[in-house]
Amino acid sequence: MTERELQEAVRQLAALYGWRYFHVFNSRRSPAGFPDCVLVKPPRLVIAELKSDDGRVTPAQKVWLEDLRRSSCEVYVWKPADLQDIARILSPASEVGRDSKTPSGGRAPASVWVDG
Repeated sequence: MTERELQEAVRQLAALYGWRYFHVFNSRRSPAGFPDCVLVKPPRLVIAELKSDDGRVTPAQKVWLEDLRRSSCEVYVWKPADLQDIARILSPASEVGRDSKTPSGGRAPASVWVDG
């Protein structure tokens, strides 16, 4: 699955579960490293960087993601293998809390962004 196909899958899941979804269509005029997706469903705000299976987070992306995480957003790096986690995170039954590194229940899903 390509990053573009993953983006479409995330967009469809967001629509299915009632999230507002934003993706910059032309990032050439945006600040370097800003994440791919912003999803809002009050009181939650999810920020996601999308990567192909072999994609890596750039240094500029790491800075944005860490700053956003410190701002109490749920911050993720999602790859195609994370689709099941993505659906769970966006579903109405989601138990993910505001601290994206430790969702309620204490177990962080594999798709949570972690330093390094």
